Amino acid sequence: YPVLPLQTGILFPGTMITIQVGRKENLELLKKCENDSKKFVCTYSPHTKRTEDSSAPIHQIGVLAVVRDIKAGAGNSLVATIEGLKRVSIIEIIKTEPYISAKVDIVLPSKRVPKNLNEKMDEVLQVVSEITSIDPTYSGEHLRVLKMSLEDPSLMADTAVSLFRLSLDSQQELLGNIDLSHRFKLLLSHLKAELNRVATLHRIQSNVKKTFEDEQEKSFLRQQLHEIKKMLGEEFIEEETSAAYKNKIKSNTSLPVEVKTRALIEADRLGQLSTASAEFGVTKNYLDWLLNLPWNKCTPENYKIEDIEKVLSSGYYGPKNIKDQILQKLSVRKHLGGIDEAPTLCLIGAPGTGKAAIAKAIASALGKDFIRASVGGISEVNELKGTSRTFLGAMPGKIMQTLQDVGASDPVMLVEDIDYFNIENDSSVNMALLEVVDSRLNSKFLDNYIGLPFDLSKVLFICSVRSYEEIPEQFIPRFELLELPGYIEREKIVITKRYILPKLLKRHGITKTEFKLTDKVLELIINTYTQEAGLLGLSQQLEKIFRKVLLEKVTHKKKKWVLTEKNLESYLGL
Repeated sequence: YPVLPLQTGILFPGTMITIQVGRKENLELLKKCENDSKKFVCTYSPHTKRTEDSSAPIHQIGVLAVVRDIKAGAGNSLVATIEGLKRVSIIEIIKTEPYISAKVDIVLPSKRVPKNLNEKMDEVLQVVSEITSIDPTYSGEHLRVLKMSLEDPSLMADTAVSLFRLSLDSQQELLGNIDLSHRFKLLLSHLKAELNRVATLHRIQSNVKKTFEDEQEKSFLRQQLHEIKKMLGEEFIEEETSAAYKNKIKSNTSLPVEVKTRALIEADRLGQLSTASAEFGVTKNYLDWLLNLPWNKCTPENYKIEDIEKVLSSGYYGPKNIKDQILQKLSVRKHLGGIDEAPTLCLIGAPGTGKAAIAKAIASALGKDFIRASVGGISEVNELKGTSRTFLGAMPGKIMQTLQDVGASDPVMLVEDIDYFNIENDSSVNMALLEVVDSRLNSKFLDNYIGLPFDLSKVLFICSVRSYEEIPEQFIPRFELLELPGYIEREKIVITKRYILPKLLKRHGITKTEFKLTDKVLELIINTYTQEAGLLGLSQQLEKIFRKVLLEKVTHKKKKWVLTEKNLESYLGL
């Protein structure tokens, strides 16, 4: 049977799921199975990286499936609805091209009815009833659906797993558990954990609601106190603060109309609050964010392509076709007056192959600020898009914070570590990042904390990854991929002498006359102490040498150093 590895969901027998497929081999598999009404196997594969090794990282227990519907998705992807039929066990991978195919055995359910099975099924229904009564995001129909499968305990267990938000690893553990007794034991454990989660969340929400009602009462009392003080003719710090903010807002010509309107409303509200209240500090902090964000602070784009070519050549040592592709992209941007709805540039290359150097050179050539933003490890939407102001400790997301730090609305932003981006648990995180970097979507970017649209289309986003296989599928149609090759030995020597050494000499306060090393020494460092396509390790080894040189300069008053093949070991060790 053909094998379709799933990364973001798990299919169970008797259930249906909808998936988006973008990889070439998976598209071919789905089309083949749809046209021939052919069955295939779905199995969970948290890392669907293609390798020459036929023992791909897929789970042994999967589900025999059939395509029920296929529609065109974004870019060249397909959106398919598939139905699970039976559990299967993958015995042997037969081939990996054009897609994975495997020999499988049907996993037959045990005919033996475990002891206390009916009691466990009743307990599952009881826990599900409690969950759905507490959490309104779970439908009350869940209980009715499970009761319909009471005659088939295996189907009931599988259906229960598909209805609740369990982790993918937990779902796979239940799918791979053939023994009914053990499966129900595991299922109850996970459902009780979910019950505990929703019950805790319900208590928190109840407490928040009560706190909100208490704050409303306090607000009413503060308003009365305000009126009393007003009648007594007392001065108000609150009103003075409010008036100061109103003056700042009115004099700030860069604020868009809707931002200015919102800021004035918040400043007016500030005057009605007591300085002793938490709400006063929260509102004041929000106003500071509105005023400090670079809403319309742009740099005029009056560059010449010839100048960009010179800057690229001086800042990046690499193949001419790489520079030509960048120049072509910037030519389109210049022709359209700084507006570019083309796919986002994504640089692919090993560490030290010049990804950051290219982005920095582009920023320098355009005369714009350059900033790096890592998205590695981000797993929740609010880390990118901020937290609503209704929550305690709310703040803007990473993008708004980065723009405030740089102080411009049109920098060149290098979005790094896309390959470390956490996409396993929630596809909405993927969409949140696409809303940021995709020029078709980011002209009205909405941060949950700011609550007002911010135009990110002026930002020139450049993404970077280590390899093509590491790019999440949803991003590929909206990326213009540019692969940076590794450097050969001679190129590493040229780049080191032209770029790396001058920077290290300047950083460590050493002159060219004080420190010398030959090409032979560089060759020895490259071949003995580093094994890489890029230059990161080489730079680290040279920094190690410079630190030891400075130690000798400080302790022994040594003034000149000549690094040779004989004394290199004393600086870098064996």
